Amino acid sequence: MKKYSILFAGAAMLLAGACAEETIIGEGEGTVSLNVKVSTDMAVVSRSTSAELEQQYGESLTLWLANSEGVIRQYHGAENVPVGPVALFSGHYRLLGWAGDSVSASWTDRCFKGTQEFDVVRGTNTAVTLNMKIANSAASVVYEPAVKEVLRNCTMTVGHVKGELTFDETTAENARAYFMLPSYDRKLRYTFRATQLNGAPLELSGEIDDPQPATCYVLTVRYTRPEGSEQGGLNFRIEVDDQAVEITDEVEIVVPPTITGYGFDADGTVTGEQGTIGRRTFYISTSSVVKDLVLSSDELTPIIGEASVDFLNMSDETARTALAAAGINATSLSTDANGVALEPNKLLQLNLEGEFTDALENGLHTFTITATDIDGRTSTKTLTINVSAAKAEPLPLPAGDLAIYTNRATLTGRVVKEGVSTVGFNYRAKGTSEWTYAEGTPASRALTVGSLYSAIVTGLEAGTEYEYVAVADGEAGSIPETFTTESATQLPNAGFEEWGKDGKAIIPAANTSAQFWDSGNHGSATMNKNITDKATDYVHSGTYSAKLVSQFVGVGSIGKFAAGNIFAGKYLQTNGTDGVLGWGRAFTSRPSAMKFWARYAPGTVIKSGAKAGYLNEGDTDRGIVYVALTTDALDSYTLKSGEVSQWPVVVNTKASEQKLFNPEADNIVAYGRVEFNSATDGGLQEYTITLDYRRTDVRPSYIVVVASASIFGDYFCGGEQSTLWLDDLELVY
Repeated sequence: MKKYSILFAGAAMLLAGACAEETIIGEGEGTVSLNVKVSTDMAVVSRSTSAELEQQYGESLTLWLANSEGVIRQYHGAENVPVGPVALFSGHYRLLGWAGDSVSASWTDRCFKGTQEFDVVRGTNTAVTLNMKIANSAASVVYEPAVKEVLRNCTMTVGHVKGELTFDETTAENARAYFMLPSYDRKLRYTFRATQLNGAPLELSGEIDDPQPATCYVLTVRYTRPEGSEQGGLNFRIEVDDQAVEITDEVEIVVPPTITGYGFDADGTVTGEQGTIGRRTFYISTSSVVKDLVLSSDELTPIIGEASVDFLNMSDETARTALAAAGINATSLSTDANGVALEPNKLLQLNLEGEFTDALENGLHTFTITATDIDGRTSTKTLTINVSAAKAEPLPLPAGDLAIYTNRATLTGRVVKEGVSTVGFNYRAKGTSEWTYAEGTPASRALTVGSLYSAIVTGLEAGTEYEYVAVADGEAGSIPETFTTESATQLPNAGFEEWGKDGKAIIPAANTSAQFWDSGNHGSATMNKNITDKATDYVHSGTYSAKLVSQFVGVGSIGKFAAGNIFAGKYLQTNGTDGVLGWGRAFTSRPSAMKFWARYAPGTVIKSGAKAGYLNEGDTDRGIVYVALTTDALDSYTLKSGEVSQWPVVVNTKASEQKLFNPEADNIVAYGRVEFNSATDGGLQEYTITLDYRRTDVRPSYIVVVASASIFGDYFCGGEQSTLWLDDLELVY
């Protein structure tokens, strides 16, 4: 049996028990120490290392600590579970835990659950171990050796209403499928399919009522041949044997050492004037033992002649003495906050004394602490000390922040001194010399220490790095922050110069691998018609434009009206005489509008293109071009091949399954359109679609662009020979 011994640990709760003035843990009548084990089979993780298992279960771990009143503590992720004792009042408690992935059907993902009740007694520490066991039901398939001599193409599909998996010839021997069944349908169904030697199909089905967790249901395919019978007399059957999932591995999750700052973010920035920074204390804790504690900073070089030092492996006592004299020291604490004795180097304290930090000159000073435990797990934190006499400081704008656009950004600053009356920013493109001033708007009426203020800076260049400093009462700080504006992304082949073919269908791309645009040609081409093609008669620039022509597609009276169209996305498949389309392409910029050049010549609605409530026979057709930006929410559609295709918008024009684009859907970030209600004069004319942003709290993930020569083409409604020419789409920022 393979067994890992990996200790479980979480965030530091041992902090600074030896320093009376720095008590972290509050008082309680008793304490509890938590330990978690995950008992799992190794059927699907035999190739995983202990580190991979540890990370997988540690990140997904959730613990609830509850009493009769309900949940009183929640821990999400192993790094947030306390290493040391948790103070609780006397009473009865229950610890509940979850880890892994709760997936409906998977070959690899599994979920683990556990619960443990315990009592806390005044003045004592209760050690609680929560053993989480596999919560999935499982299935495997076994064939009696002679079965495959009389059957071909054997498959076994197993699943439930939320998901299923198929065992076939490519499935590894002894493979195990894992299932999490919904509470409203407790049946695991299976279907066996094969082809007999005489070519006849064979299908056997059954179901398992209320399959249990931690149980593998072995489906064995057998057959018998009645005495004297020929091939047709074979009797096939499936036998179900339930077996407990064999536990061959126990994983106790561990996280790297924790590094915390006392009263400050150990991975953040501390700002103050020279002489005011004061003592900065770090605590380093682990459930095992720290073997390396390295401090790195350019500030060390003048003291010891190098920029880093390992406090736990430093043989040069002269260097240790020099560091201590300068105000830098580290020590191993002997007890935790409850006075419990600790192993050496289980809890350490590293100090940057006030005499050292207060002597730092104006500017930025970084200190990186790296701790490594005896199992080789490492944590790193970097503290930046900003020594500044400035009255205000700029706050950072992280990459991708929604306050950053292609040509503008919202800057934020904070007042750090009393008596400030005016605030603002100086900003410039990085690498240039001239600053531009932007007046700030305070978030509150009074400008006191800690007050925030902001300014919108405009006229910026797309895809450019800028730097900015805070200004207060006309005095500019010396510490800059930086940001990079969004790129002004344009659409590929927006001038429709590239055309090719996919079978009979003409496509607006050189080939299918480079395709951004598509059309309904894949459907109409089955009747040897392409409703969208390149054109040279009306062009704004280059050689070609796109020409969208609505028309009846069929033979005689048999067929359908098809709107000339083009869209960003992919034609997925033909469903009878209807199309299924996937609309949208990946896109994260935020344009304000889209310009394009177009000419429209509407046709008259024909009988087969008329639809009550939309356009009647004899009416003049109408055209449309629209743009939408969407979130990362996706629609799914299962193709005939069984593949699940996901797109921002899935359009299915089949009446019984109809699903069309909805500009009011929840995933729409911005939307705009231009309609053509009559014929346009002359050649191509310029049009602009202004995007109406419905949401500013999210960055778009996809762009949808659709053009149709018949506005109601989704309903097979429109005019014969309605034609829309389209060229040179340009996103405006």
